[in-house]
Amino acid sequence: MLTLMPQVSAGRVRPLAVTSLKRAEIAPNIPTVAEAGLPGYSASTWYGLFAPAGVPQDVVQRLADAMETVLKDKDVQAKLAAQGLSMVPEVNSPAAFGAYVQTEAQKWQSVVQAAGISAD
Repeated sequence: MLTLMPQVSAGRVRPLAVTSLKRAEIAPNIPTVAEAGLPGYSASTWYGLFAPAGVPQDVVQRLADAMETVLKDKDVQAKLAAQGLSMVPEVNSPAAFGAYVQTEAQKWQSVVQAAGISAD
């Protein structure tokens, strides 16, 4: 969204849809792919904080708590929103993020397999 919106604003590009599940806050008039006719479609870039295996759970929780504090800051939220980024409220804990990563891995693994893609 960050790189595309100036092109849209200048009239050089006409967006058809966004690939996220929800409409983008910075472009609420652009429908989602699902709304445009492909129900259930979702392909989004996401970011997360990872730690090496074996990090003690209390350290993981302290990192998660610190990240939550930062992400609740109104200035941080405004800067992220200006870039077209939004939070996924249901991914609000280390366990929920781990489950989300697993779901994404399974989804894209099936796409890779169906397409016959290999790393060779």
